[in-house]
Amino acid sequence: MKWTAVGSGIELAAEVARLRWASRFTVVPQVLGEGSDEAGSWIITHGLPGRMAVDDHWKRDPGTAVRAVGSGLRALHDALPVANYPFDWSAENRLEGAQSRAAAGLTGPADWPKDLQHFGTVEHALGVLTNIPAVDRLVVCHGDACAPNTLVGDDGTWTGHVDLGMLGVADR
Repeated sequence: MKWTAVGSGIELAAEVARLRWASRFTVVPQVLGEGSDEAGSWIITHGLPGRMAVDDHWKRDPGTAVRAVGSGLRALHDALPVANYPFDWSAENRLEGAQSRAAAGLTGPADWPKDLQHFGTVEHALGVLTNIPAVDRLVVCHGDACAPNTLVGDDGTWTGHVDLGMLGVADR
């Protein structure tokens, strides 16, 4: 599979680093090549078996897809070791990133999804985000855990994860 980030502003180096690390412990696409030029960055990975959990096949059997997504995330949390993990996805780290983007004028209500625009101002939204709950248990989190990023085999079991560019240690 070839994935490109041309024109998106997404830097795929983070994805490559996380895929290479995670591949030692769980099922993720193997990186076969990577590169970039003036148009953007790209990676080539080996394909994985299965279909996205939002494939039409699984939309007709959502219960199976939901169980596969849940078991896949549990397998990910159980397989990826937290100790010495090099990437942070903690609430504190994400808040710091949001504060930096806000200070640089890179975000505002017009950039937010419609269901978040009720926060009104960047200051109000950041104020809400500073109320970080206590950590229950640290695990290596997917960072973008959703049905499209979970692959499900024909037998209904989880077969792998994709899109790990934000993989990091965080509260489960």
